[in-house]
Formats: sequence, structure tokens, C-alpha cells
Amino acid sequence: MKQRIIALINKKHEESNGSSGISLVDLTSILNTNFSELKNTLSEMHKEKTIKVRKGINGFLIFKK
Repeated sequence: MKQRIIALINKKHEESNGSSGISLVDLTSILNTNFSELKNTLSEMHKEKTIKVRKGINGFLIFKK
């Protein structure tokens, strides 16, 4: 699942030239998974410094590190 998340984050990064991250809602719907499972995986990735999280206007956004 981590590789798929990284691919989605990279795609969003390329589309927006690094100015926009992908939201948790988008990740949940694209990956067709529940929030708690996704949260655990994202927490691991954040600890590994693979991703960074920023607060956006409508919630948290996931960016590539």
C-alpha cells in the first residue's frame, strides 16, 4: 500500500508543480480503504520521513518530502 500512496502523492506533486498535496479523503476513496487503516500507514510513512503533512484550508494535505 505504501508504494501506491507514494505513486499517488508523486502524481499530485507533478500535476501541481509541488504546490498542492493530496487530501486524506482523496486517498481513502482512490485506494478504496478505510480511514483507520490509511491513518496507520500514513503515520508510519511520516515517522520514516517519506511524507510531510500540512494543514490546508479544508483539512490536512499529504506532500512528498
